[in-house]
Amino acid sequence: MIHKEKEEKNFSKGSLVEVSSDEDGFEGAWFTELFLR
Repeated sequence: MIHKEKEEKNFSKGSLVEVSSDEDGFEGAWFTELFLR
């Protein structure tokens, strides 16, 4: 996955976030992830 934003975000451990990927076959796809760190 490619993280393009340089802005710092304040996520808490256990927060649900949405991420995307620019990899072939996944362009435009969004995934729900659980923030662990």
